[in-house]
Amino acid sequence: MIIFFSILKTYWKQLITVLIVSFLCVFLYNYVYNKGYSDAVIVCEKRVSDYESKLNEQISTVEKLSKQLAVSTSTAEKQRKKDFNNIIESIKNKPLYIVEQGTCKPSEEYINAYNAAVDRANKND
Repeated sequence: MIIFFSILKTYWKQLITVLIVSFLCVFLYNYVYNKGYSDAVIVCEKRVSDYESKLNEQISTVEKLSKQLAVSTSTAEKQRKKDFNNIIESIKNKPLYIVEQGTCKPSEEYINAYNAAVDRANKND
């Protein structure tokens, strides 16, 4: 203990200088670290907000397009249903086949209705 006090008595100015310089270095390091961290947080938050705004814009575009697709699909489905009902009505109560010489052949009305159905199925709306 005596040695410690004798060193302290002899080198107290140097020890205080080292302590002050150490505290100053720690303080400056923390200041620079926190400043850089704050700047990095600002940059990252801007990137995230830009990404979120682009993502929200894309989501709204997809939602709008899906609604348009649903409406157009519904309209096209109604039109196809109407067209096929018209085709079915055209052959209703008419013979689907005729018997000639012991063989069954499709009737002319059935062939026309079948071709109309195929043409309507292949038609793009």
